[in-house]
Amino acid sequence: MNKFLAGFLFFIFSISTAVTAQNKYTKAADDAFADQMYNLSLSRYQKAFSKIKNNKGEKDRISFRMAECYRMMNNMKKAMVAYKRLATGKYAKQEPKVILYYADALKCNGLYDEAIVQYQAYKEAVPKDEKGDIGIESSKLAKEWMGNPSKYMVTWEKKLNSKDDDFAPAYSDKTHQNLIFTSDRPASTGKDIDNWTGLEFSDIFMSRKDRKGDWSNPTLVDQTETVDTKDNEGAGQFNSRYTTLYFTRCWNEARKKDGCAI
Repeated sequence: MNKFLAGFLFFIFSISTAVTAQNKYTKAADDAFADQMYNLSLSRYQKAFSKIKNNKGEKDRISFRMAECYRMMNNMKKAMVAYKRLATGKYAKQEPKVILYYADALKCNGLYDEAIVQYQAYKEAVPKDEKGDIGIESSKLAKEWMGNPSKYMVTWEKKLNSKDDDFAPAYSDKTHQNLIFTSDRPASTGKDIDNWTGLEFSDIFMSRKDRKGDWSNPTLVDQTETVDTKDNEGAGQFNSRYTTLYFTRCWNEARKKDGCAI
């Protein structure tokens, strides 16, 4: 075997090895994305992206998927930056949704004028989709509401609101003096990281209002792991008589397909 042939075979082998490694990371990322494990798929896409050398189309596709991961994880600041790179390039012609999601991210971050520009661009790209018009109208309304606030004032409840995700509040009795809500604060039962959000698992908490109108420090709904377990629990709601609690539990176990159930 001459030196030229040996060098050529080594070159082919190197390319094949690189492509195989790239495909391995990309497939693992795509699989996690399809299973709605966005935090996990994001890290895998970042690894796959670093392995790609000269395939711009695949790099753009992975960049779009990373932006989608940020959006689904509700990290709209990073989503805005990620979508911007694609919305201002050639990829937007191939996938106009990039423009729409970029506009949505701008609106979520309070950049209404910039959002209107992008919604208009999406409307021109996909004139039959009413989401462009809806986005423009909602951004204009948001600007109007910011300039003319209502008589109602939203107050920050120090004991209820934390730096973590707190959501889905609901009254738990007829007096409206007891409240349940969902949170992934450190006091939650599950300590693992949710592969969807990248945050700790959520539980249902409760708080009571005293005679002075102050809310108590939130505690878990129960300590027996009947409701609050190591899995994700949330979005609790009582029936009209406040005798039955309905809530969602989402499991995140090894060797078991992720899912949710009431």
